[in-house]
Amino acid sequence: MGRFDATRGAATLTAGEGGGAEAGPGNSRARARADLAALKARALAQMGGVSGPAAPPPAGSRPTAPRQPAQAPGAAQAAAPPELPDPLEAFAAVAAARIPCLVRDRETVGLPAFRVDRDALPDVCRRLRDAEGLSLDYLACCSAVDYEDRIDVVYHCYSVRHPGRGLALKVAAPKERPGAADPALPWLPSVTGVWPGAEWHEREIFDLFGVTFRGHPDLRRILMPEGFDGGYPLRKDYVDRREQRERKVRPR
Repeated sequence: MGRFDATRGAATLTAGEGGGAEAGPGNSRARARADLAALKARALAQMGGVSGPAAPPPAGSRPTAPRQPAQAPGAAQAAAPPELPDPLEAFAAVAAARIPCLVRDRETVGLPAFRVDRDALPDVCRRLRDAEGLSLDYLACCSAVDYEDRIDVVYHCYSVRHPGRGLALKVAAPKERPGAADPALPWLPSVTGVWPGAEWHEREIFDLFGVTFRGHPDLRRILMPEGFDGGYPLRKDYVDRREQRERKVRPR
């Protein structure tokens, strides 16, 4: 152990305890300057500012692993594999290129959607079915949406021969102005000549929304009873004027 010599103002070590070495203020400051210089040299070497051998680490310090070079911005993104295109979106681009009159609309039930003028509907459907690279030979269903000024009919088309191809067509059937000959019956051309399965779909829309499909081979109600003349139940302006029937409960 060391003892403090007040006359000299320094700590000394006995030969048996400190190996005969003396640590005075000058030696401590020199050691501190050497350690600081070594730390600066290591820091500059890590930043690439010093060439040549690095300064030795201070005595008693732990060895550190070499620092890995930092990656350039965007290197991780560049290394990631590119995203594959959506097959339906790729098919929609092909259909739009083949049939220029298609106007892109918001997708529906996960299908790319296009808006079509009602006068061009039969020709567009025929080209979607017959054109090479399209082959939409299956009409899955038709649905309808009642708006204030029109009823939109949506055709959901797919390909049986080429799974992964499909799109939706939206066609507006304008409502006639008040005072017209038949204000309750907007119309669209029938597509039964392209997809025979459209026959019952069009009958259902006629029954529930009152859309007349011109050219349909057998346009009559399919869900409501025969002779029902109370209107079209899925129209927003529909009012049920039937008499309320009393519910009969069978005694137990």
